[in-house]
Amino acid sequence: MIVIYYFRTFIAAFLALLFLTVFSLIALPVLWLVGKISPLAKEKAARVMGCGGIRMVRFIVGVKADNIGLENIPDEPSLFVANHRSFFDIITVYPDMKKIRLGYIGKKQFKKFLPFKIWMEYMGCIFLDRDNPREGLKVVNHAAEDIKNGKYIWIYPEGTRGHEDGNLPFHAGSFRIAEKAGCAIVPVAQLRGDEAFENHLPYVKPTKMINVFGKPIPSEGLDKAELRELYKTAEAEVARLYEQYK
Repeated sequence: MIVIYYFRTFIAAFLALLFLTVFSLIALPVLWLVGKISPLAKEKAARVMGCGGIRMVRFIVGVKADNIGLENIPDEPSLFVANHRSFFDIITVYPDMKKIRLGYIGKKQFKKFLPFKIWMEYMGCIFLDRDNPREGLKVVNHAAEDIKNGKYIWIYPEGTRGHEDGNLPFHAGSFRIAEKAGCAIVPVAQLRGDEAFENHLPYVKPTKMINVFGKPIPSEGLDKAELRELYKTAEAEVARLYEQYK
């Protein structure tokens, strides 16, 4: 079976690379022109194309997702905060968020491969340099403005992927986005992503991941002391959901 997993991983990687090179040569200039007329149309078109590529990769390697609690997503744009265990975490959940405009915050390291960087930007990614506090403040302000303008934002407050059985501590700074935007926080527990990839690099193993969406936690109307403790409340809820479904 491992030989089959290696073969499927190779095919998926090859097609993804083909998408990011050959297809990008045609699609990205067209999207750039569309953006001159309508930035929102560019974002929607990039999302459709990008999610198509992601679904292709997911299908080939056999990684699926069971999304639980989607009814908990508020009608108003909100901040999703999730634990982070795998490269497949955002890849698995992003294409399934069909009814909302979803942006997300990713590490600056993803900017190294130009076509990948452009696709991520077109699909709503905001790049974060965690070692630069001034740039971090810009990201907070950018994300808060996006929420005010109708976009949901997804962030991993742990700051990196955890590889042990459990979650890493949340960084309080991530929650300033909700404070500035005055939006609700949706806790999300993501499970089994490491079973798909990280536990047995370099091949991908067919896995059914679980994404659990908890009930929204309001941030509006809280005083400063309550806002400072908000990240602990969200962290505890993500940990509770993780333990419940693992």
